[in-house]
Amino acid sequence: MNKGQVLKWKGKEFRVRPIPIRTTEAGERLPQEDVRWLVFDASDSAVTILLVGTEIRLDLGLDNVREFRTPDFLLLRCQLTIKGGAVLSEPLIVTSVDRNITGFEALLKHSWIREFIGTQEIWMSEVDNMFQIELAGTRRDFSEEWTRRLPDKHGSSAFPVLLKVQGVEIKELTFISCDGGRIIVPMPEADAVGAFAYDRNSLEYKVGQIVGQFYIYNTLEGVARRAGITVS
Repeated sequence: MNKGQVLKWKGKEFRVRPIPIRTTEAGERLPQEDVRWLVFDASDSAVTILLVGTEIRLDLGLDNVREFRTPDFLLLRCQLTIKGGAVLSEPLIVTSVDRNITGFEALLKHSWIREFIGTQEIWMSEVDNMFQIELAGTRRDFSEEWTRRLPDKHGSSAFPVLLKVQGVEIKELTFISCDGGRIIVPMPEADAVGAFAYDRNSLEYKVGQIVGQFYIYNTLEGVARRAGITVS
């Protein structure tokens, strides 16, 4: 890191990589936003960054700053999490992971970035872009009691979400597009009496927090509450 160059960053806006994770105060993951940060202050040992349009700021030692890349990217050695009115920093200590479902789960707690290849929506791990989540295009009609509790009761469909490592599929999950396409969530489990539930610790729930769409309900838990799905 060129410390003399760092001093020139003061007053400039950047996008941070990895993209910061956003959560509610309760820790429920919010949809990702590529927000802008202002370098509020800079010295030869640290920078203070401010989330533009807020009072949220963070002091970062230069050991957590990897490099600057044009046109406006600040690459970090840590994962930022915006939680309520604060921003937290966690070192990125993942140097390698098993290229299997265990490795996949280890990376889900970090940030993922959405890309489109043609019309195909693909999410890639920012820690290791060989890990990808692909929203496949094949859809089938779908309707259950919980989808009919949403404002648009019709037009729901089921489709596969594929977990891939180096282009090889290692797991297929079933997701549901509902409420007229405004909401995308994993399919909940149903018990013998017809009650629906999500397990926060399940692979499906964690993937859903990353690639899901929640409309006005903000989080996967918010959709579940509206649809009468238990989250435990």
